[in-house]
Parts: sequence; structure tokens; C-alpha cells
Amino acid sequence: MTSRCLSLCGFLVVAGTLCAAALPAINPALGVVFPDGKARELTKQCSRNGPAHITGTWTPDTKQIAELEKGLVVALSKADFPDDFKVRDFSHLARQYGGLADSVHKLIYVNAFTMRDINGEWRKRAVMVCDGGPAFFGAEYDPSTRTFSNFEFNGVP
Repeated sequence: MTSRCLSLCGFLVVAGTLCAAALPAINPALGVVFPDGKARELTKQCSRNGPAHITGTWTPDTKQIAELEKGLVVALSKADFPDDFKVRDFSHLARQYGGLADSVHKLIYVNAFTMRDINGEWRKRAVMVCDGGPAFFGAEYDPSTRTFSNFEFNGVP
């Protein structure tokens, strides 16, 4: 490799690190894992579809949730979100996680919402808001590939 190529590679690594550091972090205290017996409750939503063809549930472990949370902000910044969801205040973003399985693989469903609009027992009961705007969304995470898919945002309030 030439020194020019090495310099470019070094620049890209530094630039990528700075961009990742500039993204806001989510608050780990605002996440809760639903046990496998309650995970299906998260898929019953009013303004968006949940995962289809679910055949079973399971309980994600803390390592899987930590990996999910590490990539959520980056994945969300790349998601095809509504135009009116320009400002993302992740400090109030709460998440409910549920392990779901189909005939092929396991996924973790993310039910996300802003704490500014939620009261009650969100750590024990699935939050379902009709409309509510794009600050309420769902997504699927595949822990085997560490990838997100199927971001769905609620309707306009």
C-alpha cells in the first residue's frame, strides 16, 4: 500500500469514529426486557404493524440488549423516517424489548416511545399508542447478524 492510501484509510477511520461519537446516546435505564411470556404483547400496536409469522418467544440476555442499544442510534439515523421527525431527542427515548421467533430465526422487537408522553407501568405493560407521531416506533433486530430492519413509525398525531 502506498502512504497516500494508508493516509486515506487513517482519515476514514478517524472520521467514522468522530461521526459515531457525535451521535446522541440512549439512556440504558429507559430500556426494559419483557420475559418470553409477555413478548407477544409488544406486537399488538394500533398505528403500525408488528412482526408477522411469529411462532414463539424467548428472553434476550443483557449482552444482546447491550449490542442492540449500541447500534440503535446509528440504525435509526439511517432509517426511512417521516419528514416531521427531524429532531431526535434520545434522552427521553424509552424502549421495550421482546424476543420473538419465527420458523427461521430469533429477533428482538423494539417498541420505542418518548417518556414525555407516557405515564404508568411501562416497564410491565406494553405501550400502545394510536397515532402519537413518529416519536413512537417499532423495529426488528437480528442478534445473530447485529442488524436492524422493518422500522415502522406511528402516524401523525
